[in-house]
Amino acid sequence: MYQVGDIFTVDAEYSARAKWCNENQKMIVEIEKNAKGERQFQIQEIPAPTEEDLKAERIWEIKQRLNELDEDIVQDMAGEVVPEIDLRKAEFIALHNELRTLLGKEPRAVKGVQNALQ
Repeated sequence: MYQVGDIFTVDAEYSARAKWCNENQKMIVEIEKNAKGERQFQIQEIPAPTEEDLKAERIWEIKQRLNELDEDIVQDMAGEVVPEIDLRKAEFIALHNELRTLLGKEPRAVKGVQNALQ
């Protein structure tokens, strides 16, 4: 029906094109106006994420998981029984060091804690 590269102006089919793009992982991009001065649009591929995009996404994922693990560790420190706390602590350490590396920092050594993930 529609395809990448199609160029069009705003018309009665704009909504149908937009729906098709959403269903097929494509996007509509505004391009230069045509000779009549009308706004033009083109169906295009969604660009693949860049290395920076992937890095930012991973940083966000790590921070979310660290927040969850942080709650468990604080609860353990307060005396609550947290299932598999040693595994959670080891995961926290591994993720924290991965985050430090992604941020251009040196990973930290851990004193007195065995890595339960190994």
